[in-house]
Amino acid sequence: MRKKKETGIEDVLAALKYTWRHRQGFNFKGKRYLDNHIPGLVLDVFDNLAYEQKDGQKPVIAAKRRTVHGWHLVINLPPGVSFKQIRTHKDFFQDAVNGWVELEWKHGKCHMNIQLGELPEYIEYRWQPPINMVLPIPIGFSRTDLITLDLPDSPHLLIAGATGFGKTSLLMSIIHSLLDKALVIVIDLKGIDFAYLEGYCLVAQSADEALAVLRALNQEYERRKPILRKYKARRWQDCPEDLPYIVVVVDELAEMDKPCFEIFDRLVRLARATGISMIGASQRTSTQIIPGDTRSNFVARLCFKVGSDADSRVVLGEDCNLAGQLPAVKGRAIYRYGINTMEVQSMYLSPNKAEELLALTKPQRRWNIEPVREPQAKRLKAK
Repeated sequence: MRKKKETGIEDVLAALKYTWRHRQGFNFKGKRYLDNHIPGLVLDVFDNLAYEQKDGQKPVIAAKRRTVHGWHLVINLPPGVSFKQIRTHKDFFQDAVNGWVELEWKHGKCHMNIQLGELPEYIEYRWQPPINMVLPIPIGFSRTDLITLDLPDSPHLLIAGATGFGKTSLLMSIIHSLLDKALVIVIDLKGIDFAYLEGYCLVAQSADEALAVLRALNQEYERRKPILRKYKARRWQDCPEDLPYIVVVVDELAEMDKPCFEIFDRLVRLARATGISMIGASQRTSTQIIPGDTRSNFVARLCFKVGSDADSRVVLGEDCNLAGQLPAVKGRAIYRYGINTMEVQSMYLSPNKAEELLALTKPQRRWNIEPVREPQAKRLKAK
């Protein structure tokens, strides 16, 4: 009888503890007080994953505060629990809070940023470039705001994903955001999606034209190097001479032959300081198309829905399989910049609207690129 009474008391205490941990709080004069539901879910995950150590210590939330879009938690980790362990279980925290979780290690503590809310499934193209960036391009909307990349900070961008999930629309958005700010070159070996840009920027649609363009860019890179040395400038932004920024957009890396890819790879490795950016896109996510050495030079990467976790790792890195788990929503992607990863919804720019936008754009200076002719293989007989 006594044991039953003790068990009943323990159950009541456990129920009270759970209720207090997950208290919803109340609103007063526009502010919410004593709300602890989301931090309580995070503590539940720690408990259910058996993070408690032999001495009884377990992760503790040392500080918490509400943010505009969710929560910011500071977590003390006991001896025996590493930050790497927490990162490997990131998916459990995201599923528990039904949001996006970002983890960071600062000042000996684990910082967890939680973004609540759902991503929209469709966002029409609208672009107002930030005034504090040199060459901004739109990436997509997170749960908080529009994510924008300033190209000089990360000169190269890798885009991948299955057919029909938004690569072409994103490339169009990027190109139209740059037409009045940089020299844009499009290598479109499929010769379908970007033909409408002829007359507004250079469009290479054959293997010979692509090779000629890449060779010309390689020569431009060699020309710019001594100019930067002359002024002792380590970056394009620090050079006083007028060197136009060049952005090369390659649609479908898999269509590039070996001579083209070798020059492309060299420019990705070396040309970043001279004001030349490379944006490469591919629907074939394999190490043969995107070798590891080439991929490592892309600090910024974006991957739409892919068929498997392995395909996601090829693009985003060995520790990121999130693109293989995305819902089948057009425009939904995983964006990775350095070690920071987030889910975004890219804007949709239809081909008709893209052509309408050209009416507001001035044509760029034309580049005269001669087709490359193969050298004669056989020597003529002497007379």
